[in-house]
Amino acid sequence: MAFRADEQGVFLGGPPIRYHKFSVTVPWRDIEALVLWTTKKFMEKRIRRIGLKLRPGVPHLPGPDEKISPGLTASVAPHIEYEVVRNNRVIAFWKVDHARLATAVQAFAPDVQLVAHPLYRLDERRGSGSPDAPDADIGLLDLF
Repeated sequence: MAFRADEQGVFLGGPPIRYHKFSVTVPWRDIEALVLWTTKKFMEKRIRRIGLKLRPGVPHLPGPDEKISPGLTASVAPHIEYEVVRNNRVIAFWKVDHARLATAVQAFAPDVQLVAHPLYRLDERRGSGSPDAPDADIGLLDLF
């Protein structure tokens, strides 16, 4: 399982090679926001991600990006808070059903924000990036 949002909270699965080490369920009381975003480097495919902004005092989550530096975060996702990038998962081989996710958040944690950013194009040639028009499928994820 890659992702789940239910009455217990949010489950983030780990990558296949380290699935058990990085899989975690975060109770709703520890979450301030669920954040969806997509980045695209020049001549590369889009990378979709979902991350959690945790409430103050909650330790960061185990995961593949838990040790990412603020500098690297600023270069790969300058429009996303450092903490959210540390607590994220790549959306690969699954999709987000935005309507179902919004329904789950409203039912189980109405005080948690659901934020979907438009596509952010990284331009390594200029060392910058820019937000794009809203990505048509940024908010589409299946919960399983």
